[in-house]
Amino acid sequence: MFSLAGKVAVVTGGAGHLGRAISLGLARQGARVVVASRQPAKHEALCRELDGLGPGSLSLPLDIANLDSVNDCFGRVEQDLGGVDVLINAAQRSRSRSSVDMDQAAWEGALAGGVSGTFWCCQAAQRSMRQRGGGSIVNVSSILAHRSPLPQPASEAAPASNYVTNKAAVLGLTRFLAVEWAPFKIRVNAVTPGAFPREAQALPQVPLGRTGRPEELVGAIVLLSSAAGSYITGQELVVDGGWSVVL
Repeated sequence: MFSLAGKVAVVTGGAGHLGRAISLGLARQGARVVVASRQPAKHEALCRELDGLGPGSLSLPLDIANLDSVNDCFGRVEQDLGGVDVLINAAQRSRSRSSVDMDQAAWEGALAGGVSGTFWCCQAAQRSMRQRGGGSIVNVSSILAHRSPLPQPASEAAPASNYVTNKAAVLGLTRFLAVEWAPFKIRVNAVTPGAFPREAQALPQVPLGRTGRPEELVGAIVLLSSAAGSYITGQELVVDGGWSVVL
């Protein structure tokens, strides 16, 4: 039931920190994976791995903040592979900045590269999915949609209000599209990762005692993408080591 054999899966941000593990996980289940991001030069090594795992891969440029780029990308998928069955929205672009210093460009740029871009990709994918009799969309949110971290010194990696707003909005979008597109047999769900830094580390406040590894997000993605999750839509699956249930 977890097999994705014969399916075409588009992963936005597919060569990124989480996206790479997701792309490999889908390929291991038999999907033909389309790796899409703003930096296709980074796809080369990943696509070689994907080609060795299953039916092959396709590398495409995609800037989710640009509607023309989104439509071009999904048009290529339609032309080259016949359409899309699974969409994983893992791409996100925002500049971290304190709320006191947030300017219009940083705020609106984050929305364009976050929830707005996620919506454009969902919209483009559903056109193909409706023709193919259904499909599955999985949007990647964040535990920061539920929990506000303690203030941190300003840095590119510090959580910021523009990022948090995006990830919370993605959950609302997920629920709405799930209901609106259910008649077309398109399921829309979200996964919400906890702490998944580039270097795994101990984290005592998490019940499992550590941060997550990218491959530990893959099982949730495969469940929601495959026939194993055929009666799941409009839901959020939190993958955080139990962090969100601790007082």
